[in-house]
Amino acid sequence: MDDIKSKCEKDLQCLTSGFTEALGKFDGKNTIPAAVVNKQFKSLIGSQLNKALFSEGFDQGTSIEALKELLSDVPAQYSGIKQMTMDAVRYQALAPANRVQQGFKLADSFSKQNNPQAYIQQLNQSRQEQHALSIQASEYTSAIEQALRESGDQSSLGYYQRSYVPNMDKIMKSMMLPTSVDSQTQITTTNSGNTNTRNTRNGEAVQTQQPAEQQQNQGKITRPTNGQPVPFSLSTSNRGVQPGQPTTTTRVGRGSY
Repeated sequence: MDDIKSKCEKDLQCLTSGFTEALGKFDGKNTIPAAVVNKQFKSLIGSQLNKALFSEGFDQGTSIEALKELLSDVPAQYSGIKQMTMDAVRYQALAPANRVQQGFKLADSFSKQNNPQAYIQQLNQSRQEQHALSIQASEYTSAIEQALRESGDQSSLGYYQRSYVPNMDKIMKSMMLPTSVDSQTQITTTNSGNTNTRNTRNGEAVQTQQPAEQQQNQGKITRPTNGQPVPFSLSTSNRGVQPGQPTTTTRVGRGSY
């Protein structure tokens, strides 16, 4: 392990390949206690894997390859490493999911303050981040399931279905819009007696003649009384995470997805 660390330094792909190759030499009568191997995994790979997952500055393809290698090539007697790998994915999804949730709450506060410009800007940003994170989670989940099925490791596959999927499902659902922020919320402003209504779902503006009795409501944010949050689903079927569709026309910042 020291040789691998010295050779690879912080190269995740190198570390993962070296680690799984080394474990392959300790089978049968040469088996090392799982507790020892788990400790080496945390020291050698765990921190680098955590930094790579859901990171803006890290190549997602490298993270996916590392996941596949760990879940496919680690010997069955060290299945604890596979569980720790799956746990790392969902644990690292918590922080960005919380940021999205807080972003929606901030948008809600802007709407209650009747601040249309800040409301629309924050709502669009949070939706973009929600969509980008759901795509990442979907790709990681698909890679995990594929690797486990190809390896034939039924024990680890059971952990994936029993623990990883429902817990990731909760994390993804935590990014739902607050019930008070409706997808059909309309921002109404007045210009020379006309009403410009912008639908926050698609950004389309429709100009209509403003009745005199409505002029006093200019600059207000109005909501339908039966508004529902934008749906977001994560399937617990074999297909893994199913991301929702973006609800604005603004381009997602991480276009590589």
